[in-house]
Amino acid sequence: MSLLKDISIENIIKMPENAMAIDMIHEVELIEYVIERIKASEEEYNKFCNLAEKWKEETLFTSSISEIESNPSYLEIINMGKSVLSYIFQDLKSGYAFWFGALENITGCNPVKPSHRGFVELMTEDWLKWGEGHGYI
Repeated sequence: MSLLKDISIENIIKMPENAMAIDMIHEVELIEYVIERIKASEEEYNKFCNLAEKWKEETLFTSSISEIESNPSYLEIINMGKSVLSYIFQDLKSGYAFWFGALENITGCNPVKPSHRGFVELMTEDWLKWGEGHGYI
């Protein structure tokens, strides 16, 4: 990194023989970008897990779907958008079933067959097939 501090960007751009240094700067920028994205993903995943855990705890003894889906933590997960779909599908795959409203809100679609509505296992299968088909699983 100290090597790059000694290199003037203007000089690199003007001199074709410094193409290797330009490549090195691009590689460093790419590495820094990847590290930044990994940290952001990790923070997002942790936020999702904390919200999901809080939501599940707060709705554990609730039988009303509308109450379960109007919980502030659940709504915050929905507001996180498509970036959390793979996390939701992972949880759905592990057997937690009340993600249907969030999935429909985030994706804007509902792949559940009319004959499957009300049958949690079949609804889960339909959503998991959709998630696989769209690259979230």
